[in-house]
Amino acid sequence: MSLRIFHRRKAVLVLALCCTFSATLAALALAAPGGRDPAFSGDGKATTNFASRNDFANAVAIQADGKIVVAGRAGGAGGRFGLARYNPNGTLDSSFGGDGKVTTNFSTIADDFANGVAIQADGKIVAAGHSSGRFALARYNSDGKLDVTFSGDGKMTTNFSSAFDDHSG
Repeated sequence: MSLRIFHRRKAVLVLALCCTFSATLAALALAAPGGRDPAFSGDGKATTNFASRNDFANAVAIQADGKIVVAGRAGGAGGRFGLARYNPNGTLDSSFGGDGKVTTNFSTIADDFANGVAIQADGKIVAAGHSSGRFALARYNSDGKLDVTFSGDGKMTTNFSSAFDDHSG
């Protein structure tokens, strides 16, 4: 899944496109209709690889300082929540996880997917999705570390029903 971010005037329009063989989290900025903004990552797009394959972007949030947080699945066997944070110019923000990206593992028996992301007023980042058929939620400090004041370890899962629980957008 590649994530495209279109800059038009002061609004930001986000469009996620599914691609079966995608191996990256990607962001694309457009200066004008049909044209890329070269001020964003030098060519108007940013691509981040978490694993050798099967990385997907599912959600995006823009922080008050203009930094872009993208959440999804960091691939490979037993996928994990994957979050990347970009500076407004499209480069990875090294103050987030040391290299601009973090992964969170909820389960060793199934894939974990982040399908939503939000920025709290205090700057903490919340990602929602699923793990092993259960609703999963993680909260991160602004540096990308799990916030241990949330559920003791920064993450939690909840089973709401016998069916598959998920946050989808």
